[in-house]
Amino acid sequence: MENKKETTNKLLAESLKQLMQHIAFEKITIKNITDAVGLIRPTFYNHFSDKYELIEWIFYNDIITHIKTLIEENMIQEAILLMLAKMEQDKEFYIKAIRIKGQNSFEGILYKTFYELLLNIFKFNLDESKIHSILITPENLSKYYANGITFIIISWIEDGMRVPAKEVANIYLDLASKSVDDFIKKH
Repeated sequence: MENKKETTNKLLAESLKQLMQHIAFEKITIKNITDAVGLIRPTFYNHFSDKYELIEWIFYNDIITHIKTLIEENMIQEAILLMLAKMEQDKEFYIKAIRIKGQNSFEGILYKTFYELLLNIFKFNLDESKIHSILITPENLSKYYANGITFIIISWIEDGMRVPAKEVANIYLDLASKSVDDFIKKH
């Protein structure tokens, strides 16, 4: 059974998603979010510090919680496909969310989330025998791959998510498993 905090978080999240369908994120106020679901502003602040934290919660709750177990079981391919499929199901929200720019941008939320997930993987599962430089650290690997997946997702969303999620997942996995040499024509 869901607790009251979780229920309120979901109410606020749904309210923001609904508002974003017809109002630019920057113009949405906390009062708009709470009024739409019959709550008062202080209730919002008991759950989130601002609307950016709510956006982060939505992404984490709607997407990351569903793929975390797959990632922990080293089922990366399945996790990426599930993540993209779930984003595709909520296409309108993510197309609007990607427009959030600045210090608390949606792109920043994606990067931070992927960095933290990957860092956890690399810290506990790094094959030390494949490391040939002090520059190859769990932190640097996490930054590298978080940048890659973030770039692919941002590009996909900015293009209106016209390419099916499964194809985007395959493209990312293909790119992530190849080197630059694989893409250069040999003379």
